[in-house]
Amino acid sequence: MRRRLMGLAIAATLGVVALAPATAAPLRPEAAQPTSASVSRVIWAAGVQQYLQCRGSKSGATVVFIAGLDSSSSNPKSGWLDVTPRIAGATRICRYDRPGLGRSPRRGSTVTLTPLQHAHELDALLRAAGETGPYLLVGHSYGGLVARAFALRYLARTAGVLLVDSAWAGQGESDGYRWPEPDKGANRAIIDMQRTSELLGGRPHLNGRPLIVITAGIDNTASWMSHQISMSHLSSNSVHLVAPGSAHEVQHYRPALVERAIRDLLSAIRSPVGSSGHRLRSCASHSAHWTAVRGTCA
Repeated sequence: MRRRLMGLAIAATLGVVALAPATAAPLRPEAAQPTSASVSRVIWAAGVQQYLQCRGSKSGATVVFIAGLDSSSSNPKSGWLDVTPRIAGATRICRYDRPGLGRSPRRGSTVTLTPLQHAHELDALLRAAGETGPYLLVGHSYGGLVARAFALRYLARTAGVLLVDSAWAGQGESDGYRWPEPDKGANRAIIDMQRTSELLGGRPHLNGRPLIVITAGIDNTASWMSHQISMSHLSSNSVHLVAPGSAHEVQHYRPALVERAIRDLLSAIRSPVGSSGHRLRSCASHSAHWTAVRGTCA
């Protein structure tokens, strides 16, 4: 959880592993569609083993769910089990566990890295499994930083982004520059938030790709809300919502709201490119659409 883990600091000095962002080309949906066969296994890629589960047939984009710092994808509260059944027939969906979490074996040693390295490991995992883009990235908490890092590094294969009460890139300035990723043993990933701020501060700009930001309505400071607003400016095609009465795990407390956001993003992704193609409807002109699933315009 954000409030419990994001304030922890690790004093050890370790080397930083980070990937430099690449210049991204415009979105080019790949002609080859992934198989509709289900995937549910641990896969070796990019030097680590990660559990991946994918199912369904892609329609527009494959939805990739990215869990928060202390969560596996199947955690009853902070994972995605309340949401994935709701969109199981909408398109192909994938969820995974980072090394040492859920069904994924732990790393061979403790490493210091950034969300860009996690994004690289996710990309390698999807490729090894035969999954193809474009992807709709759905990230909760720290997973939102991984989603942003993926879009920064692989924008050509990013169709859209949903940030669910996401952490923000400069958060280490107030919460500590080292965030530990819980693990099954002594080996773990230490997230270097100072380097993360340098790499992701104000980036990426999604160049009009659809973006929805959902902010929890409970236990958010004015500072947290201001950074949520800033993240909604990462695209010129965005909607910012608040989930009143919901704690940090919006996907658990308001799964219908997250489901609707995913479906709206998929609809925008599937629409023809043009003056109105790929555009999300403004929240102000479409507020009843969101209040029906207990969301409000920010």
